[in-house]
Amino acid sequence: MSRLRQSQPIAGENIERITIRMPELFVSFLKDAPLLNAEYTEVKYEAEEAITRECSLSTRVSKAIMKCDWAYLAAIVAHNADRDRYRTLCDWGNWVFPFDDLFDDGELRADYESAKTTMDQLLGPFVENVSMCGRQVAQRPSLLRFHDGLVHRIQGAASKGAYARYLKGMVDYCNGTLEQVQKVQDDNVPAIEEFLAMRRRSVCVSALFALIEYVHNLDIPDYVFENAAIREIEEAGIDIILMHNDLLSYYKEESERVPHNLVAVARMSGMTGQEAVSFIGSSIDKRYSDLRKAASLVPLWGTPVTAEVEKYIQGIRNVIKANLYWSFGSHRYLSEEQKKRWRSRGEIEVLANPQYLVSLSI
Repeated sequence: MSRLRQSQPIAGENIERITIRMPELFVSFLKDAPLLNAEYTEVKYEAEEAITRECSLSTRVSKAIMKCDWAYLAAIVAHNADRDRYRTLCDWGNWVFPFDDLFDDGELRADYESAKTTMDQLLGPFVENVSMCGRQVAQRPSLLRFHDGLVHRIQGAASKGAYARYLKGMVDYCNGTLEQVQKVQDDNVPAIEEFLAMRRRSVCVSALFALIEYVHNLDIPDYVFENAAIREIEEAGIDIILMHNDLLSYYKEESERVPHNLVAVARMSGMTGQEAVSFIGSSIDKRYSDLRKAASLVPLWGTPVTAEVEKYIQGIRNVIKANLYWSFGSHRYLSEEQKKRWRSRGEIEVLANPQYLVSLSI
């Protein structure tokens, strides 16, 4: 059983680095530069100011949100959406990061019972359809109240099915995140397939896919989402996004001694650094192939359903593109020098013997 809870240096770790050849990520429909929502600059400022004010965020957290620049990702996903719906998507992303950090590397990282209480408080009133009185609302933590407002906006403007899919996506996120917290608390990391199953939920992309319907005001019947081809498109999209994310975030997470990353899990399974990255690159290629095949098998449901479904599928492609350009373009994961080296030479340096590998022999 591999150790997962690591934050302090241990004997045996060193700073020797190795060069890893990285896969080409800007392929297929990702080659072309993305379109941005025309309201990006103004809405970015408004959304970042709003969450800082309403959640009384510290200067440090507020600056981290501004540096993160979720509004850029949202501007690609919602490039032709109206201002209000684009703003909601910005607010949602700006909320996700400080909330998720509680479980990723914050105070709830290895405290399952407290984490579960927080997750139950987050969605309980909506999943159980229980109304809260003014006093109950006022007593909720500010991050939960902020999400309450987002849910009410989504519920008021999305189709009934899209709203239900959003709640389901958030339940999946909560369950996946709690599973991660449990494994950190137990000080172990899962095998690759088990880790992927957990990450598919904790990455919160299912909820984001439901927000495609909200952002673009789509009205898609529930039966469409029971179709095998649509499900495969969604699942392939989630896998591509999480694998892109884990490749791009690995250097940062390795330096922070955070091993719940697919590259780290693959290395702990016995792969070398190069083998782990190549394995993920091949897996991404396969999921692209799966996505293309599934898209070719989508039925024609007739007007207007087929047109709405086509917009939804394009929305999934836009989320994949937005995540890649945002992850690579921001300063969240890589320095300018690292990005230049990746794009021009297809390589990056990582630790030859990171802490999580040293701990395997202890």
